[in-house]
Amino acid sequence: MAGLRRLSILVADDDPGVVADYRTILCAPRSSMAPDFGDTSHIEDDLFRVALAHDRFPEVALSAAAGPEAAIRAVRLQIDTGGQFAMAFIGVELREGDRGLAAAMSIRAMDPDLPIALVAARCGMHPLDVYEKIPPPGRIAILMKPFHAVEVQHLALSLAEVRWTSETSRIAVAAGLHAEERAEPQEGRRAVNKWTKTARRGPGDRLDRALGKPDAAGRIASESER
Repeated sequence: MAGLRRLSILVADDDPGVVADYRTILCAPRSSMAPDFGDTSHIEDDLFRVALAHDRFPEVALSAAAGPEAAIRAVRLQIDTGGQFAMAFIGVELREGDRGLAAAMSIRAMDPDLPIALVAARCGMHPLDVYEKIPPPGRIAILMKPFHAVEVQHLALSLAEVRWTSETSRIAVAAGLHAEERAEPQEGRRAVNKWTKTARRGPGDRLDRALGKPDAAGRIASESER
């Protein structure tokens, strides 16, 4: 997790207070939140402060959407401007016909690799039914309200890592296929370099910016030239 220096995260909820909670949990200044364990009767409060206080939690660029339709527009804007969210928290009711659930389905169609946490106060659907609507299971999570700071930060980190791992694996496989097609070292080097120039303009480079990671395609190119 040390490589996740900066996360671009989308949060969408009709309740401004919930959006404010996300901002407090994900964007609070770390240096001013040191926990005080003097009173052990408030263990839950201490856990909340521990999450906020961790000095190695990545910097978060938070995009707040006031509802499902605004969330769809935010994802579309990111795609149109060459960006990507590392993950998203979408407020839903987890029932048939819910606007939030419909928005999550639309977002999945626009960005198939975006990990999404569905956040709900009540759950009227089994996870298996949710997975059928918004596949795959590995890129969807369900978080029940009221949520805890530790849960929110855990999902932000774990789902962002899912995206990073998936994208870098895809780039590595594509680079390997190009390398196998080379007829001789110099020709192969030109092919890999040509591909990585394209990759830097593609989803991998956008993900690097979303996660604050080094350019994965650039690393592959430099390794191929050794």
